[in-house]
Amino acid sequence: MTNHEYSIIPIQGVSMGDLDMPDVATSPSVPSPDISPDAALPTPPYAPISQLVDLPDKAPPKILISDQDLATSVFKTSDRIVSDILYDIPHILSHEAGLLGQRPIAYSHFLSSIAGMHYEMNVLNNALPEAPKSEDLASVKILRGVLASKTPGSSIYHVKILYQVHDRLKICPKHTFYTVSDERLSLLRPSFCWEIDQGATTAQLTVLTKAMPKILDSATFCCSNCSTVFRAEISAPEFGKDLADFTPEAIAARYESLGEDSPVPTPDKCLYTLYKVLKGPLLQAPTDEVKSIHADNLLLRSHLDLRLLFDKLFFTQHDGELYPPNLHEYLEDNLRVLRESYLRKMNETLYLGRQTGSTVPLFQSLTYNTNNALLFALFNERDFSKSVLMLHEPANLTENYLNLSVSSHYDDRMVMECHQRTALSDDPLVYFDNVYEIAESKFYHSTVLRRYITELNAAGAMGMKAYQKAARDLGVDAPQLTALPDDLLLAMYRTEVGLDPVAYYRLRASLEVINKVRKSRTISEFCKTEIIPYEVALTNLGYEASTDDEFVLNTCLMQAEAGVPDAERSVLSVVLHRRNPRLLSFLENNYSELMRRLPGLTLGEAARMLDLPDVNVSDSEVITAFERCVLGKEETFQCLVLRRALYVLQNVSGSKFLMNYLQTGQIEKSLLPPSETWPRGLDNIGNTCYLNSLLQYFFALKPLRDAVLTFHAFDPAEPALQKVLAERKVGNRNITAAETRRAFEFLHHFRVLYLQMIESQEKSITLNKSFACLALASSFEEIRFADEAPGEAMEIELEDLDRSDSTDIARPEVKKVKQSPFNPFRNSPVPLMVAESGASHEDLATKSDVDEASAHVDETPETAQVDDTPETDAEPTTETDITKADAVPLNLEYPQPREVLINDFDSQVGRQQDVGEVIDNVVFWFQCALKPDTLDADGYQCDLITKLFDGRYRKVTDKTPACDKRQYLTVNVVGYQPRDIYDALQNLMDEEAWVVEELPEVLQIQVARVYYDNGVQKSSAQLPFYEQIYMDRYLESGDDTMVAKKGKHLEWKKDLEVLKTRQAVLKGHDDNGLTPRESLVHVMEWISKCEESISPETLAVLQRKIDNLEIELTRIDQDIQKLQIDMDGQFREYTKCGYTLFAIFIHRGGASYGHYWIYIRDLKSGIYRKYSDDRVEEVSEAEVLDFSVNNTATANCIVYVRDDLSAEYIDPIKRKTDNAADL
Repeated sequence: MTNHEYSIIPIQGVSMGDLDMPDVATSPSVPSPDISPDAALPTPPYAPISQLVDLPDKAPPKILISDQDLATSVFKTSDRIVSDILYDIPHILSHEAGLLGQRPIAYSHFLSSIAGMHYEMNVLNNALPEAPKSEDLASVKILRGVLASKTPGSSIYHVKILYQVHDRLKICPKHTFYTVSDERLSLLRPSFCWEIDQGATTAQLTVLTKAMPKILDSATFCCSNCSTVFRAEISAPEFGKDLADFTPEAIAARYESLGEDSPVPTPDKCLYTLYKVLKGPLLQAPTDEVKSIHADNLLLRSHLDLRLLFDKLFFTQHDGELYPPNLHEYLEDNLRVLRESYLRKMNETLYLGRQTGSTVPLFQSLTYNTNNALLFALFNERDFSKSVLMLHEPANLTENYLNLSVSSHYDDRMVMECHQRTALSDDPLVYFDNVYEIAESKFYHSTVLRRYITELNAAGAMGMKAYQKAARDLGVDAPQLTALPDDLLLAMYRTEVGLDPVAYYRLRASLEVINKVRKSRTISEFCKTEIIPYEVALTNLGYEASTDDEFVLNTCLMQAEAGVPDAERSVLSVVLHRRNPRLLSFLENNYSELMRRLPGLTLGEAARMLDLPDVNVSDSEVITAFERCVLGKEETFQCLVLRRALYVLQNVSGSKFLMNYLQTGQIEKSLLPPSETWPRGLDNIGNTCYLNSLLQYFFALKPLRDAVLTFHAFDPAEPALQKVLAERKVGNRNITAAETRRAFEFLHHFRVLYLQMIESQEKSITLNKSFACLALASSFEEIRFADEAPGEAMEIELEDLDRSDSTDIARPEVKKVKQSPFNPFRNSPVPLMVAESGASHEDLATKSDVDEASAHVDETPETAQVDDTPETDAEPTTETDITKADAVPLNLEYPQPREVLINDFDSQVGRQQDVGEVIDNVVFWFQCALKPDTLDADGYQCDLITKLFDGRYRKVTDKTPACDKRQYLTVNVVGYQPRDIYDALQNLMDEEAWVVEELPEVLQIQVARVYYDNGVQKSSAQLPFYEQIYMDRYLESGDDTMVAKKGKHLEWKKDLEVLKTRQAVLKGHDDNGLTPRESLVHVMEWISKCEESISPETLAVLQRKIDNLEIELTRIDQDIQKLQIDMDGQFREYTKCGYTLFAIFIHRGGASYGHYWIYIRDLKSGIYRKYSDDRVEEVSEAEVLDFSVNNTATANCIVYVRDDLSAEYIDPIKRKTDNAADL
């Protein structure tokens, strides 16, 4: 487990070594230990250890426990160590690993599950010199015993305890033991280590190696208070399989082989013989002669297998005599390896002899101490009696007590110190839970420990349960958190918050809990700068989504003063969500503490942050770069950081334009000089965003722009044209002479506008309202001009016309007037800046006439200045009258456009129209003004418009070869949701049963989005399109491969529709908001909780149904994905009929409101520009091709130009012509 740290509250001035524990002998609440009479115990519990062992006068080198040891070593109390010794063998047998050196948390669950199944430590009470239970060797106290289970037939194991007190005069009330590594032990306490004397002979080395104990587990501990050293070793049995020689069967077989007739000896007699063999070498004095045993001794041979003497007891044979080893030859060895081996064998023999129920007096006299009092006496601690009595208390073997090395008799302060020391060197999470549950358990009633828990909480501590709960809140398992990258964890957090904003504070608290463990700088920084979800912020501040920005501006400062929780972060969320520049500026000026979190920026850093090539760029380029960077940014501090970068640039340049933008968010044209290489915008004069977009589109299409600029009206009275004009059709009908004259006026106004767009020094042009009326009014709405005599006009009420307007908006009432005669060759020297009264060229010969005409216009009510109606998206409008225009000198060869006179100007300009409707009107008047090149077989006029836009489409079901001419294709995103523009076009071809006979030069694709559902609605579904498309697949073809591919594609499409229909059923929700699978899961959960027994077969059927639905849905998803991949690649190799993306008409809003703009691609400079009324700005390709579901701006018309014509036709920039006549 990762070491997760938090600060531990120290117990001021108190440690276990200093605790004033009650004197056990005088404490009335502690009974005397129950010690058997045969247990030779020292005076408990605080008798000096010198009563057990004579210590040398000079203390050994002191082992110091450093701060690093405290943070890395394993901490245990004496009670925990003793218990571990008793439970070590069961753990070794189960896990092949010991307990002594491990952290208790690693084995606490196991021990709690086997409570009471421990081994007993048996220490011999009898004072046998050949089997001393304790010794003093080089100031080290040694205690020996055997570990045995109460289960008959179990193996016995050996325990060896080495104990060394550094200062025998200092009594440590309670030791705080920490593990010491074997490497460090060998340096500081070599006498504690098993080492073979390197001076031994080869024969001795062989014996010593075999005599080494088979240690199963060991650990060395040192007290951090008094430096007392304690080592425990547990080793395997010495005899093991050799004990098979002492079974009655083995003894009988051995006896028979010797031919003895006397009774067969019993196992205890044989063990007694082994005892006597071991006793001799152990009691032999250094000066005594080694006693041998005759090899033919029948008693020996019948009681023991001689191999045991050679293999285990290291006997040698010479001249028929068996010689034991001289143990004194090995006294120079540090730990007397061979003698220790004999002692273990002696202890094992005595214990086995006692267990046989022997009649041998020696074995009968043996008694053992099993209450661990001798072991606890070594520690010389003041709670000796309690430790002995409470060792096997059930509470001590619960995980909480085990993990902290706590015993149930510890007081609050001891528990607190155990928690501190344990948590200091390991993951504190679990240990907090442990100390918390101990404090809440029935064993503790003091408020001290609970107050300690409160202090830990205040210091930021927490437990594993809280950590795991926090992880579950974020949808992840706690063990997986360590390997989880910060960015992925934060993404999961954001997802959970997005799914349930109401749970924000709970999720936020969970993230903070997790980061207390992770200590991630990334997450800490995120928590500092995170923006509260908008919905939560509104609730905190008491606002509604409809609360206007002005109210927020006036009240946000009062929120903190009123004690609103999290007021500052809530205000920040609202401001960044709304991004009103006034709110942002207010935030920057009034929340200084918040602003100090933002990084300081140099001029170079600010430019790089806005992706500027250098600092020497125009203000408009700075704004464009800023808005491109801000676009799509989430509600984070990044928005404020980008504004800070903009402030840095403004401070250096002193630009009033940038400062005004920062404060208001508005682009003040008067503060910014126009660029000579940038297109001009068109002012919105009242819901004309759709018309502005179309005019910019035509301007960027060079053949149309040139046709407008060079337009000359033809003479309808020319005899050669009479028949053609009478027969020609435009817009599915014949054209009247009045419509032709009106079309001329339309083109004259068109030309003047384009000249202004080329020549004007202003950043935007104001549309002439007469031109707007001519463009927007249909041919059924007749227009009266200002130069018509009042008496000649007869006003007629015209009912609202039912045009094929996709928005189905009611038309305002307009006046129908009769048009006066028109002279197409009327030329006027009057500059455009003077209003045209409609007088003839001859009537305007003098300046006085001009002034008189101007006065006449001013006095005409119909020409009075009109208040513009604002567009529904609150776009700014420009105050304009019919006399305002740029002073652009016109060539005298061109006529002066006539001004429209209309009673209700807003009937045309003030209403919302669809782009398709506007295109129809403009194209209709454009064609009417053009002299026909030819007429086709049906009488339809052929001209520049038909050359550019007409495509020919034939129904494959028709027997006749007749084709349908269309200037644009209309694809649908309502009902059928196409994957992309290819899919949409294919769906159109399939529905209409069309094939393409001839493709247009300019391909216009309109997107039908309006539908009726309890009112007129608009689909905002995105239709992905590409910068390059190929139309080969839609052409009529006799190629067998192509025909086959089309057939296969149609088959796949049908399969896809079937799969999607089934998918919709499986993913559909019932009235309770559940899918079919979820409904079955709920049914199964409900049935499982019913008290009535439900048959397993019923549950199995439900489970199979659930599994089958899941399998089916997975298969459908995979099949859909495969089909879509196959369909996308079906025509990939057909690339002859390529088209280049040119323009995209965009709408944001509903069916009857919103705003239009257009993106136009500049192939020469490789950029896209956004034309939004008076604003023309460069935008990124990512913005144009943004098809994300969050993007509410949708394409209404997509225009492509044939590849071979794209370089010639697409020309958005046209500036500074010297003379209009040269165009």
